[in-house]
Amino acid sequence: MAKSKNSNQGLQLSIGNLLEEKPVSIREPMNLLMLLMQQEVPLSVLQRRLYWLILRELKSSQVYDRDQKIPIPEKDQRFTFHYSELYSGHTNQTVRDAINEIHKLTVKIQTEKANLTSVTVFPVAHYESGEGTITVDVHRYVIPLMLRITEGYSSFVLYHALKLSSDYAQLLFSLLSRFKKDRSWQISIAELRPLLGAKNVAYDRYHNFQARVIDIALKQINTNTNLKVTYSQVKKGKSVVGLNFQIQTDEAWLKEEIKREVQEYLAKPYDEKWKLVSKYLMDYDWSFSLAQKNQILQSGKNIDTFLRTYVYILRDESIQDYNAYMGKALFQSSADKK
Repeated sequence: MAKSKNSNQGLQLSIGNLLEEKPVSIREPMNLLMLLMQQEVPLSVLQRRLYWLILRELKSSQVYDRDQKIPIPEKDQRFTFHYSELYSGHTNQTVRDAINEIHKLTVKIQTEKANLTSVTVFPVAHYESGEGTITVDVHRYVIPLMLRITEGYSSFVLYHALKLSSDYAQLLFSLLSRFKKDRSWQISIAELRPLLGAKNVAYDRYHNFQARVIDIALKQINTNTNLKVTYSQVKKGKSVVGLNFQIQTDEAWLKEEIKREVQEYLAKPYDEKWKLVSKYLMDYDWSFSLAQKNQILQSGKNIDTFLRTYVYILRDESIQDYNAYMGKALFQSSADKK
């Protein structure tokens, strides 16, 4: 029997994996999302996670200014990740298949000379089993599409996105995240189905589309992310022609998740906590001086404060400047006492 398109077996990521992510939201350009959804071979769940990780690496170079020209790089851009960022547990054939098949994704791009060019988005992808690393090249013509966000984008915490194990949930989460500040989003069924890649003729019947796509995707989103979404039907006569999504950020859910994760961190042995903080201080682009980093590592209280604050940075999307937030938690209170 063929596997379901939305099978989530083996695709769940553990809290342990995700807490080692850089505390950052990503911005997914809507133009590129639409372009990718037009392809005959869409991204799989693991491939989309890989794509999101690439957007994380490019975030600091993304451009808001419509007038700013984004040059096409001279060569394809290479990115390397450990497979544990995509998949929990030991790698298996699912991961290998995702890497082996990703080169099939192609898009048509309008170049500077107004020529329509078909390019392979990821021309090279390689899994190194001994190291557990995934190396992927992004075509140089695609890089500007990942960098330009002037035509609209969806912003969401990578932590939340990586917990979704259904392609429908991944796509719907990205779309809903764009409208979370508006708290609602209305769209016709005819428009929504292509956006979710729900091409199966069985979904011509609304009840099939509702039960097998929308309800399953929203169950994952409501369970695993800080978005709490309900919807109402838009009818024309007796027929359902659209959906009106109501979008809320569940602050109570977020507080409980943060509390639980902080407790998990602080319950670790001192040596393990010291190693974690040391790793995070080395791996991420904190603005602390060497003296400040040493000050953090020399105090058990500072280590606990760092870990507690790190969880808040990771989970609370409203925190934009994580350097300032961490610095205030670690150093301002002690400075006030002097």
